Amino acid sequence: WKMPGWIISLWAVSFYAWAMIEQHIKTTNKILLLVRMGLIFELLIVTILTLITVDFMWSAIHSAVCLVLVGGSIAVSKYVSDKNPSNLFMCLGLAVYIFSGIIFSTKISINIWFNHVDLAHVVLAVAVYLMYRSVVNIQLQKRH
Repeated sequence: WKMPGWIISLWAVSFYAWAMIEQHIKTTNKILLLVRMGLIFELLIVTILTLITVDFMWSAIHSAVCLVLVGGSIAVSKYVSDKNPSNLFMCLGLAVYIFSGIIFSTKISINIWFNHVDLAHVVLAVAVYLMYRSVVNIQLQKRH
C-alpha cells in the first residue's frame, strides 16, 4: 500500500530535477538531450528496482540524487550568482528536506503516537512548501 506513493514520489522528484535543468542550465541541445535521456533511464531503473524489491531505499537514493545533488547544486549556484531571494527559498527548502531525512534516518520521535515517520513527513511538507514558494516567486518575476 506504500508503493503508489513511492512511485509518484520518484516521478515527481524526476520532474523537479528536469525542470531545474531546463530552467537554469544553458547548454547545447545535444547535451540537454543526453541529460534528459540519462534522467529517463535513471528513473526507469529506480522505478523497476523499487517495484521488484519493495524497498524505500531506492526512493531515498533517487530523491537525494535528484533533489540534493542536481537541484541543490543548481539552486545554490543560481543564488550565489544573482542573489535572487527566490533561489534562497529553494536552498532553504532543500536544507529542510535534508533535515527531514536526518529525522527519518536517526528515528527522532516526539512520542509513540507521533514517531520519526510522522515528524519527518511534517518537516518534509514544510520543505515542499518552501520549494513551491520559490517556484511561484520565480514565475511572478518572469511575468514582470
